[in-house]
Amino acid sequence: VEKNFLLNSSEETKKEGKHSLPLSTAIPSVSDKTKVTIKKIILYPIKSCSGQEVSQWYCKPGRGLLFDREWMLVDALGKPLSSKSVPKMKAVVPFVDLEKNTLFIRVDHRASNGLSICTLAVLLHSDGAPVTPKGGKPPLESLLMTDDVVYARHEDDPVVLEWFKKVVGEEIRLARASHDCTSSFANRGDLHLISQQSLLDLEEKMNAYSKSKPQCSKQTLSWQNFRPNLVIDGNFAYEEDKAQSYVLSEGKELQLEAPCTRCSGVNIGKNSKEPLYTLTQYRRNKSGVAFGVLLSFQDALGQEAQSTVVNIGQVLKAIHR
Repeated sequence: VEKNFLLNSSEETKKEGKHSLPLSTAIPSVSDKTKVTIKKIILYPIKSCSGQEVSQWYCKPGRGLLFDREWMLVDALGKPLSSKSVPKMKAVVPFVDLEKNTLFIRVDHRASNGLSICTLAVLLHSDGAPVTPKGGKPPLESLLMTDDVVYARHEDDPVVLEWFKKVVGEEIRLARASHDCTSSFANRGDLHLISQQSLLDLEEKMNAYSKSKPQCSKQTLSWQNFRPNLVIDGNFAYEEDKAQSYVLSEGKELQLEAPCTRCSGVNIGKNSKEPLYTLTQYRRNKSGVAFGVLLSFQDALGQEAQSTVVNIGQVLKAIHR
């Protein structure tokens, strides 16, 4: 981490259960009528698994959020897996702890039919110092039904393979995109952004349609359905489609790459067709049904090796086409 990201500032404590960085970073001031505010920041350490909501995080040109989609689950043949094909993946909850140099992976008992298993801890960098219990690493079987942690030095450790076999019920492997934080398993774009106002508008349209259907109650739509990295507020609905870029700080911009096309994975429940059905009524283009945008992180000053920090509450200047 220290090689590619700035980790030499003062520590901040965790607040409201959200992971804060060891930083003391001023939020850039923006004096412009066209501005938006970052309301949420989310990274997804393991692709297709639960997200990690943070209050501030490192972001690097050409890469996006540090450790976002850094890992992916694959089968014995190396084929990528998703929560659509393996629903038990929804119970896998990853959490990156920069201070402990560790990726923690736990099980959400509500989504795992009550399965109780220890937390798995994998080092972010194998040359770092793991925080291990005294007496070394105990066997996985001895930690079932406890609140203990089992540690692994790297993704191919047999402990990792055994842990996922017990959780998911089949032979799968934890694959990593890179060990130097230069690439990820993201399909496209460095960052995925949605607008709170667009989300509210979609919810209103979705419920207006539901009123015409018998036995349909009002539904609440969450940003979690769309798995964004950034949720912004302060703009008009769908105004993010028109923004050419967002200025983070001098010389550093999030540039529009493409609309984010959607599939049934955004729907509220297993048997629900919403909100995708409503989106198809007014958000279809030649590429598909769009909601949100994909952004690339560019540094006009040519400092690709330098990261910046994004914060909840940070004001961004929107540059429109």
